[in-house]
Amino acid sequence: MLIDDFWGQQQWDAFYRDFSQIFPDREMVELQAGHEIYHTFYDIDGPQMIPGRGGRQGFGQAGMNNASNHAIMDDNDRVMVLINWNSDMGDGWEHTYDQWYPTQYANSAYQLGINYLIYSLTH
Repeated sequence: MLIDDFWGQQQWDAFYRDFSQIFPDREMVELQAGHEIYHTFYDIDGPQMIPGRGGRQGFGQAGMNNASNHAIMDDNDRVMVLINWNSDMGDGWEHTYDQWYPTQYANSAYQLGINYLIYSLTH
């Protein structure tokens, strides 16, 4: 399961509170840059902040200046739920051909997505 596109501490707190009820016996862990999900095909330096199409509003604002990825692991320590916080990978895919959407972010979104897919197929 992939959860994407929510920003700032307030949205994180609401998400964490509500989603923790779905998996009350599993902890959300923050994935570090060395986690294999970032290196399954593309070698990526950890979480990437990918803006939504509406612009880069929110970048640099309190609680929104760093992206992070969190996960809920299964019993074999594999990523079962992947959470993109302060990032909108979906918009990177959706707006690839939009002349106003920065190519660098679309490319990052595809690279992350390919890594996520390969990880899910091989673990």
